[in-house]
Amino acid sequence: MRWLSYFLKCVLGSLLAMQIYFVIQIGVWSTLNPSSTAFQRSEQWRLCSWHLSCPIQKTWTPYNRISANVKRAILVSEDDIFFQHKGVRVEDMQKA
Repeated sequence: MRWLSYFLKCVLGSLLAMQIYFVIQIGVWSTLNPSSTAFQRSEQWRLCSWHLSCPIQKTWTPYNRISANVKRAILVSEDDIFFQHKGVRVEDMQKA
């Protein structure tokens, strides 16, 4: 029984450590601009894999300078009726 208790403590400790890591990471990102995202790096690798150098030009834009239409388009690309429900689509959760 001691091994089960130890195993559960390890699992819970790991989950707690992972959550703390995510909170710290989000806190850092709220003040520092990340140089790139994992998606950007994978796309750069995919597009530039045949070239020795393939510089990507990017400019950081503050959130308040991004068009409201672009923000809405990103939200709608994830959830087509995002602005028509209260945050949770119960029907879809029941289907899942």
